[in-house]
Amino acid sequence: MTPTHPIPWRLAQATAVVVLLALTGAFVAGRRDVLSIFWAVVVPLLPAVFLAVPMLWRNLCPLATLNHLTGDRVGTTVPAARMSRTLEWLGIGLLFGLVPLRHLLLNTIPLAMVVLIVVIGALTLVAGMVWPVRAGFCNGLCPVRPVETLYGQRPFATLPRARCQPCTLCVERGCLDLWEGKAVAQLLGQDRRTLAWLTQPFGVFTIAFPGLVLGYFLTADGDPWVTVYGMTLGLAAGSAILLGSLVALTRLPRRTTTMVLGALAFGLYYWFAAPAFAEAVHLPGGPWPVRGTAAILLLGWVRPHGE
Repeated sequence: MTPTHPIPWRLAQATAVVVLLALTGAFVAGRRDVLSIFWAVVVPLLPAVFLAVPMLWRNLCPLATLNHLTGDRVGTTVPAARMSRTLEWLGIGLLFGLVPLRHLLLNTIPLAMVVLIVVIGALTLVAGMVWPVRAGFCNGLCPVRPVETLYGQRPFATLPRARCQPCTLCVERGCLDLWEGKAVAQLLGQDRRTLAWLTQPFGVFTIAFPGLVLGYFLTADGDPWVTVYGMTLGLAAGSAILLGSLVALTRLPRRTTTMVLGALAFGLYYWFAAPAFAEAVHLPGGPWPVRGTAAILLLGWVRPHGE
């Protein structure tokens, strides 16, 4: 992926940071209405962006911009393969821990979002101090990264990268900015040719993610923490066991498996998220236009590529 002219993107990235700061200020002020719009409208737009134009978010993410403040350095050590794998596991662990936490705190308590933003923001800065450029956070600890990778396998449109000019190969494999649609193959390496890919961090994430999505939407704000975490993580574990077993028994190719399970998770998300989105924006037709749009996106996403 070739770089693009930096100035317009730098302005857009600065704007994204300002928006993040404005959101944080609104949460400090206790604005529950802003919190509701954030979770019901803003966040549900992101999976569609990851699916259609993954580089748009990679170019604009305000946390990536913060990561660059301390990480854009020369001469630092690229993480070893084992450390990169550890960072992947930690990022997936963050995602699986934060999703149920939405029901307990993040969906309803603005101050909890302030704490989360400050903690994650500090994590991006510290990661930049320890590892070069975006190796520590954007390509490791970021809890959104595995979702970006799963949904970004067949982008509808590509954009030149607006960061890392020139690329310094801060990670050995799997950077979306560098490989985009081929990032999964690069991330899994030779294991992608056998069932060993299922034991890699991204493989475990892929087979567990549909269950995580379903578990979140089958629980609700205000449910006891045991119920929320038990249902969400229990269904994620069940999904990993069931889907992993099916893949092993049927010997489905890795590429087919990641596409099918990515589509399953995407479809489940928008089926359940559509009512809240439609209500928040007063959408005529209720949730069905959202669900229909998601279905159209998926049909285009799984289109034959002649491969």
